[in-house]
Amino acid sequence: MAPLKNALVRKVVKKMQKTQNKSLILGSSSPRRRDILSLYNLDFTIDQADIDESDISEDITPEEYTTTLAVRKGAVLSKKHPDSIIISADTIVYSGNKYYGKPKNREDAFNMLKELSGKTHIVGSALALHDGKNVFTEFEKTYVTIRDLSDSQIYRYIDAYDTLDRAGGYGAQDGGGILIQKIEGNFYNVVGFEIKALEKLFAKIGLDIWEFLIKK
Repeated sequence: MAPLKNALVRKVVKKMQKTQNKSLILGSSSPRRRDILSLYNLDFTIDQADIDESDISEDITPEEYTTTLAVRKGAVLSKKHPDSIIISADTIVYSGNKYYGKPKNREDAFNMLKELSGKTHIVGSALALHDGKNVFTEFEKTYVTIRDLSDSQIYRYIDAYDTLDRAGGYGAQDGGGILIQKIEGNFYNVVGFEIKALEKLFAKIGLDIWEFLIKK
């Protein structure tokens, strides 16, 4: 590693330690969120929280729904890791006053995509940051239009890709582009991790994510 790069890395790490002196934990098992966060020179570990979602009413907005879940996940992990900064997240698909989470099985994934076919829906993602004392949140929504799909096309898609860990039964990447007619808004929000939302959350605890942009 070049001397200049070494110096920059030390400067960023020192600032993070001085600002919070805490480790960073991504509270999500999503490989897509992990991969996006890994693009930045952040030293983080991964943990996840199992929470009860059964008491959340569907008569609330996508922002309220996803933010509630993201905060709950972060709260569980914050108790488990009291000396860490926790980033937790939740993504939901919303269409026709109905929420679509992760499908339970192949047929559930088919039914979701059948209902979404030919329609525009909302993908809402919330991020929550727990620093041991405070909780900060950000929400982003994106409009996604799914093309008209035949039953055969839907089954081909869900049999070709792992759709059971994705809200609405599809992903915007890994082949999911064949389903999507149009996206209005941020693509990475559909993936489940809008980095500019994290930038805003970091700013609230005195961190500038731009300082982590160091050439590898």
